[in-house]
Amino acid sequence: MNRGLPDVDAKLVALTPIGTGTVMCQLCAAVKTDARPFKRCTACRCVVYCSVECQRLHWGQAHKEECGALCKKKKKKKKKSTLR
Repeated sequence: MNRGLPDVDAKLVALTPIGTGTVMCQLCAAVKTDARPFKRCTACRCVVYCSVECQRLHWGQAHKEECGALCKKKKKKKKKSTLR
């Protein structure tokens, strides 16, 4: 069920160059503006969404599997930095 969202390959969106200053919804590729604040995944804090609807759809499509891995990677990195 698409609910009016554009067909965008989530992997393509994930490959948006970092540092361009453009923040895009992980699912629909909507661009963040001052009038449209985005929310981060509360677990991994690595992906952003323009709406709760996009977050829920992406969770069922792909993020549920990758979120755990991202959280583990983030914890490992944090643990390394606190050991220094």
